[in-house]
Amino acid sequence: NAWAVAIGQTSPFLGASAAGGPAPIARLLGFADHGGLFEGTTASVASQNLLANGLTVTLGARLQGEQAQRSGLNWTPQATSQAASIEAGLSRQFDRVSFGASVAAIQEANGRLGDVDTGLFGLNGPAHTLALQADMALALTEATSLSARLSHASVAAQTGGRASLVTSMSRTEATAFAVNLAHRDWLAAGDHVDLAIGTPLTSGSGNMSLLLATGADPETGAPIMTRRAGSLASKTPERRLEAVYTRPMGADAALAVAVMAREDADGIAGKQDQALMIRYQTSF
Repeated sequence: NAWAVAIGQTSPFLGASAAGGPAPIARLLGFADHGGLFEGTTASVASQNLLANGLTVTLGARLQGEQAQRSGLNWTPQATSQAASIEAGLSRQFDRVSFGASVAAIQEANGRLGDVDTGLFGLNGPAHTLALQADMALALTEATSLSARLSHASVAAQTGGRASLVTSMSRTEATAFAVNLAHRDWLAAGDHVDLAIGTPLTSGSGNMSLLLATGADPETGAPIMTRRAGSLASKTPERRLEAVYTRPMGADAALAVAVMAREDADGIAGKQDQALMIRYQTSF
């Protein structure tokens, strides 16, 4: 049995990838789980317990404070709202394959699926989300694994906040998936390379109702209000490609090179995003 507390990042037990027997564990599936709703200020606590017959039970919670801006790997500033979750997971390890499933109850204040909704687009009360996640890992060889993750989140309906243009927001369903190929001892003994493709959590259904001023009364000048509805389903889901290569640089140091490319980034048609990161890590 083990437990971990983390501040500024998620506990390693929450959202952990399944292990494909003796093969390396996938490192790039995180963008396809509900953890994408939480950002840099996240604190978490989790415990992991090994039961009979190879079953592992994970219990945990996350708490994120509100912040004005964040800078992700693509250096795009964005506000984040306060959020909290309670999570539970169950996994089973076989000889060369493993399966896992988890459920999370998430509450976001002034936000919905990671987006901040305030002012003219404010919503009444917190957003309540139920998220489900399934994982699979297969050892192709002792040095190569193939892993996959599928996530689904359902957000309850909400009404518009005071002085908001939004009158209501229907129940919203969102999905994400990722596939990760991992290999070790590729160019040098002890190195590790991962290649992943997928789509982060993306809304696939739901509607938003707005009350907008579409004109003015010619006699009194009073605004003419019209109710309009818009779909929350993304027509151009983001497609993401990530790769990371890590190479040991002695007994206590490692060098990592990571690249990321996003097509239709953030669900915006035609928007492209690329990033490169180099990290050197050592211990004393």
